[in-house]
Amino acid sequence: MGDGTAGYASQIKFPWHSNDGLSQWMKANGNRLQRIWVSSDRLGSAKAGGCPRGGVLAYGCPQMLIKGNAKMRWREMREDDVAGVATVADAVHLDYPENPEVFAACLRHYPSGCRVLEDDDGQVAGYLVSHPGRQDHPPVLDTPMEALAEPFDCYFLHDLALGAATRGRGFAGEAVGIALGEAKALGIDRVVLIAVGDAHSFWKRQGFELLGDGLLDPAKGYGPEARMLVRRF
Repeated sequence: MGDGTAGYASQIKFPWHSNDGLSQWMKANGNRLQRIWVSSDRLGSAKAGGCPRGGVLAYGCPQMLIKGNAKMRWREMREDDVAGVATVADAVHLDYPENPEVFAACLRHYPSGCRVLEDDDGQVAGYLVSHPGRQDHPPVLDTPMEALAEPFDCYFLHDLALGAATRGRGFAGEAVGIALGEAKALGIDRVVLIAVGDAHSFWKRQGFELLGDGLLDPAKGYGPEARMLVRRF
């Protein structure tokens, strides 16, 4: 996932004609396939949304276009990334806007927990903001932190956002792994986050569950559907 070795290839012939054959090929090649698109001129009219050049998502056909993670990678956030982070946030979190100073403050107070997903052109394609804190002092929406709440009893996955072109390629799982690693390095046994909008099912798949009843103080600004979730380890 995201090691940059898969790259891009097109119109390559493969020796399978079944899902079992595909599985064997993936195992032999490090499971690096992300999406497999088949040219529509071989399979008729395309119906899969988002398929390049009208192809369709399929398995077991001899000519395919493979799209891997190319050279995208998570790296430490820098001060000059904040504007790019804010641009991604504005595009992804339409109903939960935050001032760029929110991200800048997190970077100042806990740089180790702040990462960006850098694309092939060196642009910010996604970001992770995380830091230690206290369960009874969750972050307030659109309010820069003045300091980390101590003594620490949890690790907050404060914010994670990915641009549309990066989704479905394993980067969110990598970001969760980064947050878990940071928590473990501090001797903290849980990662806590605030799930908003329709993201609850995604976080459940990442191993998170309700923290108590999950309810938040409305003054935190996240809306009535927001819930606090936790992943213990």
